[in-house]
Amino acid sequence: MSLKFRFSLIFASVLGGIHLVFSLSIYWVSYNFRQVEFYEKLQDRAILLTQLAAEFDSFNHELFLKFSSRPHFTLDDENINIYSSDNVLLFTNHPEKKQNVLLDKIEQIKDVGSIRFNNGLMECVGIKVKFRGKTFTTFIEAFDYSRANKLNELKKQLIFIFFAGFILISLISVIFANQMIKPILLLIYQIRNTTLNNLKSRIELKRKDEIGELAESYNSMIDRLEKGFKAQKQFVANASHELRTPLASIKNIVQVALQQNRDEDYYKNLLVKALDQINRMIKLSNGLLDLAKANIDKSNVIMNKLDLTELLWHAIEILTTENKNYKIKISYQGIDEGSEVDYWGNVHLLQLLILNIVENACKFSENNTADILFKKENNTISLLVKDSGIGIDDDDLLKITEPAFRGKNAQGISGQGIGLALVKSVADLHNIKLKIYSKLNHGTTVEVVF
Repeated sequence: MSLKFRFSLIFASVLGGIHLVFSLSIYWVSYNFRQVEFYEKLQDRAILLTQLAAEFDSFNHELFLKFSSRPHFTLDDENINIYSSDNVLLFTNHPEKKQNVLLDKIEQIKDVGSIRFNNGLMECVGIKVKFRGKTFTTFIEAFDYSRANKLNELKKQLIFIFFAGFILISLISVIFANQMIKPILLLIYQIRNTTLNNLKSRIELKRKDEIGELAESYNSMIDRLEKGFKAQKQFVANASHELRTPLASIKNIVQVALQQNRDEDYYKNLLVKALDQINRMIKLSNGLLDLAKANIDKSNVIMNKLDLTELLWHAIEILTTENKNYKIKISYQGIDEGSEVDYWGNVHLLQLLILNIVENACKFSENNTADILFKKENNTISLLVKDSGIGIDDDDLLKITEPAFRGKNAQGISGQGIGLALVKSVADLHNIKLKIYSKLNHGTTVEVVF
């Protein structure tokens, strides 16, 4: 059974049940109201007829019958019996009928004053009447055709209204169910159309109820999935980008070692260099894995206290060792050269950040030179890396930190457009402000504010 049909059935059943209860209540109230009204009418008539009958000498049947049997004065199938205080029948409007006197009812009337009961379809009232010092017991019964006809008509109208109302309720139930499950159907549609290549779709529901919370939960789930898949793709791209250089170095070392026989010290030197590159690969792999986990859950990244000065010099040493033509100049402002600058972060990831920024500065400068300013101002540590290279176009500058994006004027220079994307991810992870200033053909300055 579909949720839509279930909602419609439940809604229609509940409202239909309420509608039925109201219809029955209306009929029951009307029935009881008209019954009480008719009993009161019988009681008033019994009193009136008893007083009228007492006015006639010796209860003159003929004269009283003539008066009381007028069409506008009688009730339908009316039967009147008036008894004296000693239970003698004084008057009846149907002398031809055998009157069964129920002594227990007469005694009951003497005790309580009046009673009401049914005699088949007839409504009956027994009442004690005191008039001119005498006490009479009067029984009157009649059939309320008017009430029967009106109740029958009311019953027909209520049945018609019930079925018409139930049809209307059913239509409203369907509309209500459609409105209720519309966002759910939209959610189902979105889920069915969500693939690895289509994680941009979101449900736009401005609701402050459980359906709205469901939509928000779905959007939040898609955000996490998109972030996870993006981190996975970025990890592969970053890994291929960062591991290419040490792998190439190890390959060169092995090729050189295999070209001809060397002495033991030479081989040891090559193995030391290879070991350095392997250690770098391990550190890079650890950093990339930390970054991949950070893009999903930052709590997975191991943070430690480190020295930014040492980290900077280590990065410069790696770059100048691997690239003999790189020229890196460093100056200080507000910081003594060689003094420790403590910071809390992930050493592998921050190493990647500095390496990529400085390497880009050297790589995109004609003279392979990068100028670094390491400064402290107002309790803020900043690292400015400046080059005099080709610069970045204003339009490209807005997208330069996107993965795999490269400026139009950088197509002739080797690279995959991963470096600055990785820098941006590391900066976001450490709450580092990253600012890039550039002018085409006048160089670029990257400012890292710790």
